[in-house]
Amino acid sequence: PGPGGREGRHARMAEPPRGHALTETVAHHASSTAATLARAVETMVQDTSPVLEQVRQSARALEARMDDIEKKLASAAAVAQRQHKHLCDTQALMAQDLERKLDTVHDLVAWRQD
Repeated sequence: PGPGGREGRHARMAEPPRGHALTETVAHHASSTAATLARAVETMVQDTSPVLEQVRQSARALEARMDDIEKKLASAAAVAQRQHKHLCDTQALMAQDLERKLDTVHDLVAWRQD
C-alpha cells in the first residue's frame, strides 16, 4: 500500500520526533527527571533528618558529659594538689622534729662526755 496504507502509517510512527516535537520530548524528559530527582532528594532528606537529629542530640549529650568529666578532673587535681601540699608540709615538720631530736641527742652525748 501507498502512503495512506499500513506501512506508511507505521513508518511515520517509528520515526524519531523532529523540531518542536523533539524539543517538547526532551523538555518532558528533563522535567520528569528533575521531578524524580526532587522526590528522591526529598525522601533522602526525610530519611536522614531523624538520624541527623539523633546525632545532634548525641553530640550535645557527649559535650555535657565531657564538661562534667572536665569539672571532675579539675576537682580531683585540686584535691591532689592540696594533699601534695599537706604531705610536703608534714614531711617538713617531721624533718624539723627529727633535727630537734638529733640536736637533743648530740647535746646529751656532749654533756655525758663532759
